[in-house]
Amino acid sequence: PIPCVPWQSQTSGQQLFTGDKKCHFEFAHSEAVTSVAFNRDGSQVLSASLDKTIRIHGLRSKRMLKEFRGHESYVNQAIYSHDQTKIISCSSDGTIKVWNLKSTDLIKTFKPHENKNQEIAVRSVSLHPTQSEQIIVCNASTTCYIATLAGKEVKAFEKPTKKEDDGGHFVSAITSAKGNFLYGLGNDKIMYVYETENQKLVHAMKLHAEDVLGVCHHPNRDIICSWSVDHSLKIWR
Repeated sequence: PIPCVPWQSQTSGQQLFTGDKKCHFEFAHSEAVTSVAFNRDGSQVLSASLDKTIRIHGLRSKRMLKEFRGHESYVNQAIYSHDQTKIISCSSDGTIKVWNLKSTDLIKTFKPHENKNQEIAVRSVSLHPTQSEQIIVCNASTTCYIATLAGKEVKAFEKPTKKEDDGGHFVSAITSAKGNFLYGLGNDKIMYVYETENQKLVHAMKLHAEDVLGVCHHPNRDIICSWSVDHSLKIWR
């Protein structure tokens, strides 16, 4: 029902950047950086790290502006909220944290349902495109979620398993630009496509020959990008 085939751009070569370095944060963190995101006006960059911290860096001042501490393990991703007043982060400590951007105070800590009595790494978190108080949560389990910033589970999406396998787990999850489909990427190299309205699995396809690391959706078009340890970057529609 949903055709997914490799897509090739018809656009001829465009110069996307000159290669000139605007600024350099040589020691942005003490360990590896796991994610970055620009704020809406492009004046700041948000970073997360294996050093358990989240930091905001100013492109004009060329220095660190704020730091958020509280996670007990690797921070796998950090993003801005829709209204740019909060930071949302997820960690291998099994939690999602919501922070006040201005004060850096912690507003809320919560765990996905499966993490209540155990520590399962939360792999990714992303904004719901049409619901400003909802996020897409992917932890290292066979379920990914739509949840509110208050920690309430709205919907759950189950990964199908077979008796002969180990169950596998999701490594990343996103929604389409309009929020009507959810894409869950499994460590079995398969992308599972669900209708968000009824949580029904409508399509599944293998993306790469080796481990898949992530997936993202184009902000306006029905195009998906996946990347893998096989050194490839693939565009699908």
